[in-house]
Amino acid sequence: MPKHVPVTGPDGTHYPTLKAAAVALGVNVCTIRYHLGKYGNLNLINTWSVPVFYRGKAYASIKDCADAHGFARHTLSYHLQAHGNLDKLGAGKGHGNPGNAGNRKATRIGPMQFDRRRDAADALGVNIGTLRRWLAKDATPRQRAALAEAAMIAGHKREVRA
Repeated sequence: MPKHVPVTGPDGTHYPTLKAAAVALGVNVCTIRYHLGKYGNLNLINTWSVPVFYRGKAYASIKDCADAHGFARHTLSYHLQAHGNLDKLGAGKGHGNPGNAGNRKATRIGPMQFDRRRDAADALGVNIGTLRRWLAKDATPRQRAALAEAAMIAGHKREVRA
């Protein structure tokens, strides 16, 4: 589609170019092209929105909800399309997801007690995967020695800070 095509907006206003129409209607030029290609006119631009309910509150549109909670609009659209609601929105892996219970296991390493394995890994200065390998039942003697060494260093750092 050529760039300099006169366009008529949804309210009957004539625009000399696609860009002029996009600026006036507050949308991207791609949106103008999409609507002209799919519908042959711009009548549906800015005329409808999807009301959204999230955490017991109603929002007039996906954009309003996304802006209020810091989500990307396409994330809300995906959840609505895939699940029909926003119940699973924000249940990411790193925040105590029930399917990832291993990170919440209380862990004792020497004299140190941790509520989560992630806290233990951070205190030892290692990756959570490394800590899991060191704590595994089938860990090698070398891995057990590395765990003991990291625990002694972390314990010493704690005593120095205190």
